[in-house]
Amino acid sequence: MQGNALKLQAFGFAISIGLVAFLLSSFSEFDNTTHGLSLRNPIIIALACGVLAWGAADRLISLVTSSIDAAVSRLSAAAQGDLVSPLPEDLDSTLPDLSQSLGELFEHVRSNIEHVNSIALFDPVTALANRLHFRNETEASLARAPADRVDALLFIDLDNFKNVNDTLGHAAGDQLLIMIANRLRSIFPAAGVRGSQPVLGRLAGDEFTSFIPDVNSSEKVCALANLVLRALSEPFGIAGQSVRVGASIGIAMRPAHGSTLTELMRAADVAMYHSKENGKGQFQFYDDALAERLAERTKLDLDLRRAFELDQFGFQFQPQVLLSDKSTVAVETLLRWNHPVDGIRTPDQFIRVAEETGLMVELADWTLEQAATVIGRWYRSGYRQRLAINVSERQFERGNLFERATAALARHEAPIEMLEIEISDRLAYKTGDVVIAEVQSLREAGATISIDNFGSAPIDLKRLRTLPVDRVKIDRSLVSEVDSSNEARAILQAAITVLNSLGMDTVAEGVETQGQFDVLRIMGCRAAQGYAIARPSSEASLRNWLVATDKPIMQRRA
Repeated sequence: MQGNALKLQAFGFAISIGLVAFLLSSFSEFDNTTHGLSLRNPIIIALACGVLAWGAADRLISLVTSSIDAAVSRLSAAAQGDLVSPLPEDLDSTLPDLSQSLGELFEHVRSNIEHVNSIALFDPVTALANRLHFRNETEASLARAPADRVDALLFIDLDNFKNVNDTLGHAAGDQLLIMIANRLRSIFPAAGVRGSQPVLGRLAGDEFTSFIPDVNSSEKVCALANLVLRALSEPFGIAGQSVRVGASIGIAMRPAHGSTLTELMRAADVAMYHSKENGKGQFQFYDDALAERLAERTKLDLDLRRAFELDQFGFQFQPQVLLSDKSTVAVETLLRWNHPVDGIRTPDQFIRVAEETGLMVELADWTLEQAATVIGRWYRSGYRQRLAINVSERQFERGNLFERATAALARHEAPIEMLEIEISDRLAYKTGDVVIAEVQSLREAGATISIDNFGSAPIDLKRLRTLPVDRVKIDRSLVSEVDSSNEARAILQAAITVLNSLGMDTVAEGVETQGQFDVLRIMGCRAAQGYAIARPSSEASLRNWLVATDKPIMQRRA
């Protein structure tokens, strides 16, 4: 309809032009003898113009209609997902505005789809395959693989990434992840054999993984794992600082350790945990014995959580006495798990699992609250004596230890002067300024600060003399042979001399014989703790021991 109307408009316009031409010519050619002939010629011209205009309009409308039909077909193809085919060739010349609009529309849609695909398939920080994309690519490779093809899955977990986030911030952590991803990219693209390329992805947090299809030998996998360990152990330059992280790797092989991705990832995860437990910075292949150990670990985790619900945790107490007169100077609280089947369990049997599963946070809060309860009870009974508790790295990582400790003491009306905080030597040497400030605040408020297990790790004397510390507890490894080995005596004597020169109180742990007790006294060690003095016991048993030895644990207030 619109096409015919356009044709009629063009025809009428052409007739009008012809009539105008007729009028003009009639004025210029008018005479009596030829009047009829001069009228006839312009009319013919007008009719000819109309016919030509009708034809031109008909051709133009045909071109526009054809272009619109082609544009509609192209839009239909785009709706089916074709956003890359070119636009119809004559659309730009016939309908340039429509051609430009369609081109811009397709470009905008393509850009949006690419952005959505990037979000859905790739990790936004490292641009590696995310968990979903890694799974899809790997499962597709497994589906194509013959049954006897040998593949490898590496599960890579960073060792010290959390420290970077805590000390330098999450922006620095993201920068570090990008650098790590780039180092992994430099290793794995060359790892494929016979044309098969590995799939490299970031699963979450500080966990990376790589699937290597059609690998020709376990030796090649070992070589790759060693390359990764070396690459990630090299320092990274972050925020003007040199940062080291390292990694632990678990390896699962197909078909030996599973045929599906789920089975392979579970096996590699088990192997990775074994690498962590053995000291980090290494790789481990999966085997069935590791699976059994993981099952035991999982059961232990469940039992620990149940122990909280059933109130199975408690304290035992062990006194520290002066070597000069055996009078008690402090009491250490020793955490115990009253297991309903196995009996009393010591921290070395469950603390590592508690730290790995995050349960250590709850356990640390419970320890702090119970210590405050004991101190408050002793104080209200008319006694004053320090009670020492171990504070883990997890407690410092949470922050606000000073506020949490003082709040717990206030709830039980317990003076902070009766609290002694023990931190491990490893934590003391590597701790940052924030932790030092927390320790200093506790010390200034009246708490005693001591370093536990001195000598179990490399000693940093320069660091030691700058720490806000009152006492140093010498590890049992330096004490055990002091009464039988000249070398052991020389090492321990040197340690005691240095600590005394720094003005720090010295306490020997693990004193089990009278000979050790006597040697330590001669060396100038101030106090001791161990089986040669008293075994760990309940609070009631400790009081009985004190009465029997006539060495009251707590001095009554004046």
